[in-house]
Parts: sequence; C-alpha cells; structure tokens
Amino acid sequence: MSNNFNNTSDNDDDDDDNDIILKRLNSKISVMIAEAETALNSKAEVTELEMILAEEKEPITITFTEFF
Repeated sequence: MSNNFNNTSDNDDDDDDNDIILKRLNSKISVMIAEAETALNSKAEVTELEMILAEEKEPITITFTEFF
C-alpha cells in the first residue's frame, strides 16, 4: 500500500507561497483601485495660459492598433 501523503509538507509550502503571492497581489490591486477612485473624484484645473500653450502645440495622434 502506498502512502499518498508523502509530500504534504511540500504541498503546504507551495500553498503558503501561493497565499503570500495572492495577498501581495490583492494589496497592490487595492492600492491601484484607491488611486483610481482618487483620480476619478479629482478635478484638474487648467489656466487660460495652459490652454493657449496647448493649442499652439501640434496635436498628437495615437492609434490603438499598435498595442494589439
């Protein structure tokens, strides 16, 4: 009869490592969500001078096909 529980300590270590990784990921995602909420609730103030300077610059064209 073979014992299927020979590597339980290895499996526990893997589970602990995965738990640590998931907790770190969860923490980073929580920080990103908080930053996004702050950004969405903030207002940008633009002065008339900034508007004039922005109009004088050449427009930037971004195509999203280059990301796919």
